[in-house]
Amino acid sequence: MKTLDRGQLATLAIGASLATVGGLVTPVAAWRYAAATAGAPQLVRSLARTTFEERRLAAYGYCEPMGLGYVSDVLRALPDPGAMPLIRYRDWDRGVELLLPDRRDRIEDRVLVGIGVRAEDFSPAIVGRASFRGSERDGDAFLDHWTFRTHRDIELLTGISVRIGDAGAVAPFDLRLRLVESRKSTRVLGEWVFSVPGGPGGEIRHQLAKPIDHFSVNRGATDFLLEVRRPASAPRAEEITAVGSRLDGNGWTIVMERGHCLVAMRDDLLAEASRDRDGPWARFLSTAGHARSR
Repeated sequence: MKTLDRGQLATLAIGASLATVGGLVTPVAAWRYAAATAGAPQLVRSLARTTFEERRLAAYGYCEPMGLGYVSDVLRALPDPGAMPLIRYRDWDRGVELLLPDRRDRIEDRVLVGIGVRAEDFSPAIVGRASFRGSERDGDAFLDHWTFRTHRDIELLTGISVRIGDAGAVAPFDLRLRLVESRKSTRVLGEWVFSVPGGPGGEIRHQLAKPIDHFSVNRGATDFLLEVRRPASAPRAEEITAVGSRLDGNGWTIVMERGHCLVAMRDDLLAEASRDRDGPWARFLSTAGHARSR
């Protein structure tokens, strides 16, 4: 994941501005909450002092929690009025498109809007810590069972880290790991071999040669199952962690940031905007530069 600086945006800028929010959905839940907490008289005064759009924006947020204002601004700048960019949240999908007044039937998958998202969400980090669930003897080896969950949507699994306890010097051995979709599923997501060097314990980090995309999306509280096969003479792992990225930043560049909201473009689309300085995507970038500097 790359980020355009202001100088790069200025090179492409044509000059445009973002408008404010629009829409037709009534924030009934927010009104009920206000009535319950502040009382009806205060609610009436608030309604008299604010417009319908101001109340919608207060209920759903410019950036967080749902990004109604931010997404609306981006849609006004988008060259295709019938397209919807990819929208990603830091935890799970919140369905902001249901609040928009216009129907958009096409997906513009070269533009990504992040709500509550930071640049670091595109970088690898620990996304799950496994819990040991038990072992069973399997011939001349032990099969250890571990489970973990991500607690939020994770697009990309990039590695597994295993810590071996310091139980004195040990001979080199191999750990064979199998990642299964869940304890109720037989679908194998990946299998890897960890070579543990001889000597005292320590942490072994395994970078996946081929990261697993769409790794943990809309799973809720469902655990992944990790099966670890080790020689009977080898010590059991003390800790296993899963490493991944909330968002897959490969091939994307951030072109707009405001608070914890951002817009990213595919690199090929960004190259197109660079070639055509008078084209619609260059104008979109100029709008992004204007919003970024606000």
